[in-house]
Amino acid sequence: MNRMWMAAAILLLLPACRDHDHGNGHGHDHGKGDDHGKAHDHGKGHDHDKGHDHDKGHDHDKGHDHGKGHGDHGKAHGDHGKAHDDHGHGDAIGCTKWTDDFELFVEIDRPKPGHKVGYHAHITSLDSFKPATKGTLVVQWRQGQRVVAGARADAPARRGIFTPTSTAPPKGKYDVVFRYTLGARSASFDCGPVIVGPASGPSEEKVRLGSTALAFTKEQQWVVPFASALAVMRKIAREVELPATVEPAGTDRLTIASPTSGRFFHNPKLSLAEGLHIKKGTQVGSIAPTVAGDDFGELTRHVDEAKLAKKQAQAELKRILPLVKEGLLPRKRLTATKNEIEHHQAKLRAARGRLARVVAPGGSGGLRIKSSLGGVVTEILVANGEPVDPGAPLLRIGGERSRWLRARFVARPAHELSHAKVVGVRTPSGERLDVRGKAKLLSQHPVVEPRTQLATWIARVSLGKDAPGGDHELRSGTPVVLLLSVGQPVARIAVPRGAVVDINTRHYVFVQIEGERFEKRRVSLGVSDHDFVEITSGVRPGERVVTKGGYDIHLTSVMGNVESHQH
Repeated sequence: MNRMWMAAAILLLLPACRDHDHGNGHGHDHGKGDDHGKAHDHGKGHDHDKGHDHDKGHDHDKGHDHGKGHGDHGKAHGDHGKAHDDHGHGDAIGCTKWTDDFELFVEIDRPKPGHKVGYHAHITSLDSFKPATKGTLVVQWRQGQRVVAGARADAPARRGIFTPTSTAPPKGKYDVVFRYTLGARSASFDCGPVIVGPASGPSEEKVRLGSTALAFTKEQQWVVPFASALAVMRKIAREVELPATVEPAGTDRLTIASPTSGRFFHNPKLSLAEGLHIKKGTQVGSIAPTVAGDDFGELTRHVDEAKLAKKQAQAELKRILPLVKEGLLPRKRLTATKNEIEHHQAKLRAARGRLARVVAPGGSGGLRIKSSLGGVVTEILVANGEPVDPGAPLLRIGGERSRWLRARFVARPAHELSHAKVVGVRTPSGERLDVRGKAKLLSQHPVVEPRTQLATWIARVSLGKDAPGGDHELRSGTPVVLLLSVGQPVARIAVPRGAVVDINTRHYVFVQIEGERFEKRRVSLGVSDHDFVEITSGVRPGERVVTKGGYDIHLTSVMGNVESHQH
């Protein structure tokens, strides 16, 4: 299943609101005010003095069939209707503010002097971009330092949403300040100035947003991976990609050689193969020495001579033992005979061992070959049972402490690779590994072969317990891309890499222009480093861009899940 259809399936489950514009000043209550299944009781559902103007509200010829259509509409809204009960979907005043810790997105009923005004405030924690579930929200209407009116909510009405109400102050201009407190943390948001008086037209916020903004509600943002950040001027250097191959570090390799001529037999219990992990001291095989015919006869003669000498010494011990007991021979004669037996026994063991290393099947009695380095078998140079000469290499072991990334590329001018530093590795799976602080180039400049103009540059990556990518991603022989930061950093307009979304081979960034409204901007990219990419056109410093969830916003706009959403 491709990525687009998987994301589409997720979005279909998100709370959505479809083209439900109730008109100016219409305080429509999905959760309480209207019982959609009871044919819309106007005598109880609406307060005609405060919230509902039938001349401007519902167009009964085109809008809702209150006896039937509202019943279906109640089902269509689902949980999203519950999330917005007691809140008007009319010409509200919107305000979106950020601090380092929290985001406030609030919609304020357009205030009329002395009338009830409601607030629909969404609080998002910016360390997780999840809704606030606790805390206190205080609203103050100020003129200078004087507080004229206010409201307070000691807990969210629903996850992330505070819904205090108050009476609007007299006609005039006020600063509306919200203060959110959660334990020892607090944040202040100034949403002023706000004018209290009769509305003469659509709010400035709606005019500014226009009709091209894409809707993506807080309820949707809170249930998908979502994050945002500011586009800022940041010093970043240009990043260069070089094709490379992983191999054991030259200082962390071992070649095991044959100590003598013979036949090399692999350890049958080990299943010796390239890529096999072995521990230090592991027996990898054995050498069965090869001897000529005369030498073989000499080996068997030594065994026979040792056996005969031992037998004679044992017979002598048996003869003198009673004589020593009777005192006819000194005790030191007995001790000397015993020592002679042990001497012949040692010669016999050595002669039998030499003979066994030649005649034993599979070299099981041969010279044991052990590894003095723990690591991975990178190359087997001698097949099982093949003859070898003294000093011949048998196999190579690559250690687990480090890797070399050997880059081979067409030589470039020296200034293009100045001040190069290793910042990352891209694996065949496309994953980008951060190796800053764990990798370095072995030489200041690449080595160039004069005839072919091919350059070689080697980077050493240390592998500890927290090795980037682990052995699975940086296994010897794996083709990777070496990522280098080159040149001096220069201040540029930059956004996190995750902010750039590729759609039909073009680059886009989603700019958050208001809490639930976004603009899809086509952008041009410049240089990039590990975390950030330069934006040469399409975004201005200080604008807030979506760093996670941009593709979800795109799918929502394409599929029409949220065509219109007005609180």
